[in-house]
Amino acid sequence: MQKNVGVVGYVNSLPLVFGLLQKNPPNDFQLSFDIPRVCAEKLSKQEISLGLIPSIEFARIKNLKIVPKLCISSKEYVKSVELFFNEDIQGIQKIAVDSSSRTSVALLRILCRELYEIEPEFIEHEPNLSEMLKVADAALVIGDKALYEHDKRHLRYDLAEDWVSLTGSPFVFAFWAGISDLVTKEDVEVLQKSKDFGIRNKSAIAQICSKQNPNFTPEFYENYFTENIFYEMTEEEIKGLTTFYELAFYHGLIQDIPDLDFFG
Repeated sequence: MQKNVGVVGYVNSLPLVFGLLQKNPPNDFQLSFDIPRVCAEKLSKQEISLGLIPSIEFARIKNLKIVPKLCISSKEYVKSVELFFNEDIQGIQKIAVDSSSRTSVALLRILCRELYEIEPEFIEHEPNLSEMLKVADAALVIGDKALYEHDKRHLRYDLAEDWVSLTGSPFVFAFWAGISDLVTKEDVEVLQKSKDFGIRNKSAIAQICSKQNPNFTPEFYENYFTENIFYEMTEEEIKGLTTFYELAFYHGLIQDIPDLDFFG
């Protein structure tokens, strides 16, 4: 029986799902690729049993458990969650945000208050950086589009770097979560083995990514998968995730601080 599984359609998810795509380990998962917000909405509606969801959504969707040991996190620079701005950070009054992931928007709101000490207006906008900076003083761009713009502009902040500066902990952008009574122990093992397969084959994944997007070399992608993104949820990541929920609650971005309930 096939199991519907939602995946974030960004390159940083590939080391987690490459094994699923290659059927190594064997699996009956039916994958759907979406932007992070849609992936979370599908899980909320139980259109999928498992989803690679943005961290903030775990606090908003009831009756979920976390797949242990797996996540998408950054310990310093992430390169793919960036705040670009026109002039000085202190002059920012309006920020255009790509609302594809509510986690990145929540992280930015926290950093604005806790680190940058500004209270800008947030407006949603299609993720086109040039157009965003015409209607706002700054722009939040995430995912593959942020990677593309990263080295083109000097006036930018890397949100993961600033989070680490604020808290001393990694930032967890996303993790696997599932509906408690629809996910088996075998499903969890498949996801963990898929990650192991993906990590062993980062070079092959980097080659595929570079063929699909020749703007970046295979070496760029392999470095991104190795130096910027981390895929294991250790105690360090759990601490960072807990801090994120505490600050999100403090700033009124979530109604409750969720218990981190893991599949056994």
